Amino acid sequence: MDLRVPTAFPQDVTGTLTLGFSPDAVNPADDPAIQFETGSRVVAFTIPANTLQARFGVNPGAPAIGFQTGTVSGSVSLSGTLQTGAVQTAFSQRRYPG
Repeated sequence: MDLRVPTAFPQDVTGTLTLGFSPDAVNPADDPAIQFETGSRVVAFTIPANTLQARFGVNPGAPAIGFQTGTVSGSVSLSGTLQTGAVQTAFSQRRYPG
């Protein structure tokens, strides 16, 4: 997946992206296989000044990061935070049924 902002900022934007999971299986259990390619459910990113696309911590030059959805039925959500200077804001959360 990739992450973009609609307007470039004059300074770097940093933040984190978090994978969430809500099972809907008969036996509602978390699926530890749901993770970013880093092996975690949280990944740091930077959007360099005057650009629109995030670069992820696993490879600072990578414009995208992979994740795996696991095998338990449920919904995967993506949420995060953005920070530039003293301003910090949260992303809207989206759910992807799977």
